[in-house]
Amino acid sequence: GKARSEIMLGLLKQGWVRVRYYPRHDEWQFQVWQCDAPTEKRIADFLTHGLNNSFIQSHSFIRILKTEKQERTASIPLQEFSCLSRFF
Repeated sequence: GKARSEIMLGLLKQGWVRVRYYPRHDEWQFQVWQCDAPTEKRIADFLTHGLNNSFIQSHSFIRILKTEKQERTASIPLQEFSCLSRFF
């Protein structure tokens, strides 16, 4: 409940990224505190690793949830994530 939420918020504020996969929509969600350059690099590194090791497919979708401002991006195709343009 509340304790878990507080722990997650503390970790997100420290730069952690929470990753969830929703197979029904083939969507990867990344929950972050803010989407600054180091956070974007961590997400890109994870996606690169997933593509290289075949547990993420090139047709998958991603969504970034920015907790600080309570914003979420639209679900976008992985190919449109600018940090991964070298794969497509």
